[in-house]
Amino acid sequence: MDVFDTALAETVEQAGELHRLLSKNLSPEGFDVPSCPESDIRRVIGHSFTRMGLSHLGGIILLAREKAYIPCLALFRPMIEAHVRGLWLCFVAPANEATRFVNNPAKFEFPYFRSMLKAIAETHAVLSETTLTPGEWKQLCDYTHGGVALIQQVVLIETRSRRFALEMLEAIRKATIASGVATYFFVEQAGRKKDAKEFAAAVLRAYLNLEDAHRRLVSQLSKVIADEERQEQFESEVESTQRKRDLRRRERYVENPFA
Repeated sequence: MDVFDTALAETVEQAGELHRLLSKNLSPEGFDVPSCPESDIRRVIGHSFTRMGLSHLGGIILLAREKAYIPCLALFRPMIEAHVRGLWLCFVAPANEATRFVNNPAKFEFPYFRSMLKAIAETHAVLSETTLTPGEWKQLCDYTHGGVALIQQVVLIETRSRRFALEMLEAIRKATIASGVATYFFVEQAGRKKDAKEFAAAVLRAYLNLEDAHRRLVSQLSKVIADEERQEQFESEVESTQRKRDLRRRERYVENPFA
């Protein structure tokens, strides 16, 4: 197996393990979901959106395992959006907003994504730091809506680009961290079971402890790409020089100068 395929497979499997553990922790059996939603409507909404975000992460991992990278990329925005909307409704929005959402979800309009994320970050800055920059959010919107950025990635996939494999490895890692941090934030704030909070913290900590190894891997793979690109450039220059020499030789050659 190619070194890039191996690295991507390992990254996907690590993400899959975090997803499996957090999904189990957020299940109705593992998380104390109110039996009467009206008694804690914001917490019920937050739980539903967090589960939705984790489900999207599960879809990303499943598609990545099957090397279906284009639909995989299209799920990044819905995953982030589900987490941010859930956290905003649960912890930031006025109580009447949560009730209005439940009573008429079809007509409910969320604030702009950046507004919700900024409001959440005021109480938990690490979420903003591990989620998205404005440029990355725009790119994820482009992936979901089938824009130019997605077409560019299609071209890279078709040419079996090493750089695309590295970008995909980084994207899956970042998506997993964003989903993991958002899930932990929800459990930490809304969970009533101490063991559920401790378990979510332990799972996220174990995943983040792999960051140094991940950065070393990315550095190694980046060096492989740089070396290959330098080699390709050298070979291209050699080939170009040879063509020029052949052309000059043909121009100077006269079959019979006395004819």
